[in-house]
Amino acid sequence: MATATKRTAHARRPAETSTLDYLQHALDDLDHARAHAQQDARASIDSAVVRVRDAVKDLNSRAHDEAHEWEERLEHVSSEARLEFGRTAIRAQGTPEALTELAAEIRRRKRALSA
Repeated sequence: MATATKRTAHARRPAETSTLDYLQHALDDLDHARAHAQQDARASIDSAVVRVRDAVKDLNSRAHDEAHEWEERLEHVSSEARLEFGRTAIRAQGTPEALTELAAEIRRRKRALSA
């Protein structure tokens, strides 16, 4: 007699809102306001949009620079420290998608080391 396996839906923790998410929401709000604003207000809204987009570019650049700096530092640490750093990086992830991306990178690195 076969027994049916019940799958329970795992409650997903809502993803934390990042700085980039907040900036994207601000851009969306500004675009909406611009569409309904008078001409004199549109110039101010356009200026705000440019500043927010510049902030997004700056945040992306900073994140890239920090990641590059970490990579350089990792080249000079012991294998035990690298392992612990990797564990910490995994625990720091806040979304299943981020963990999936890390898992894919681990598989790619394993293949490269095995070749």
